[in-house]
Amino acid sequence: KAMTHSSAKWAWVAEAAGPGHHVVRLSYGRAGRPAESRDLDDARLRELAIADASRLLNIPLRASDLVAFARTPWTNALPYATVGQRDRIQRVREGADAIEGLEVTGSWLTGTGLASVVPDARRVAENARGLRWKALTDNL
Repeated sequence: KAMTHSSAKWAWVAEAAGPGHHVVRLSYGRAGRPAESRDLDDARLRELAIADASRLLNIPLRASDLVAFARTPWTNALPYATVGQRDRIQRVREGADAIEGLEVTGSWLTGTGLASVVPDARRVAENARGLRWKALTDNL
């Protein structure tokens, strides 16, 4: 489903990995469907991950290149975009906007990734700060 080149994305990860080493994370599966990798044992999943990373990075990788491997099952996978999702999200936002003081945010509304979540969370925080300021000044 996806790969994150963590050591290219975050300097602190690159520093921790050290020169000549990279940290990548591969994700398999989608919300609402079991991941095809679910039934693979760790040895087979490791082989699959090496092959997928090699293909995605366009470099030859061998098992001997791998320093560490970890498997983390994630049962709370985020929903993927479906037909009508944008309209459903708009209805949620309109419903929340109709209730003064209610703010909603998170990847379930904005999509995955910090680039989507952080700006929306900041917008919500600004709205909440404005409501708090209004409440304080209305009582002066």
